[in-house]
Amino acid sequence: MSNEETLPPEPQKATTQLVVSDNRTGEGRILITPAGIPNIVLRAITPLFVIVYRAVSTYLQSVLSLVSIWQSGFATGVLPPPADFFDTLQKSAYLSIPIVVMSVLKNVALFLTELGEKFPKLKA
Repeated sequence: MSNEETLPPEPQKATTQLVVSDNRTGEGRILITPAGIPNIVLRAITPLFVIVYRAVSTYLQSVLSLVSIWQSGFATGVLPPPADFFDTLQKSAYLSIPIVVMSVLKNVALFLTELGEKFPKLKA
């Protein structure tokens, strides 16, 4: 036996998990886990937030991809060369709109499918 005191293990920080839900019940609920595993804090987000977040993410990714393709010269035979950087940015922004529309339609269809599986009586 030593004279040193045994210290309890330091508590680990809780991890946050996102849950897609149409209401906020359970928001901030902490799920207690066994020792040595961080506790889990639930955070509810709505399907509309998920759709908007994915659309904005897709838009920014496609704009940056098109700008980098145009500026690097990989698309010289396919796309007309832009006059300057802002022309490239404007053309990339316009060309990214259909990509975002397809992303939104895909995500809406995904959520409607999940809703149909959750509530089969709502199906036509």
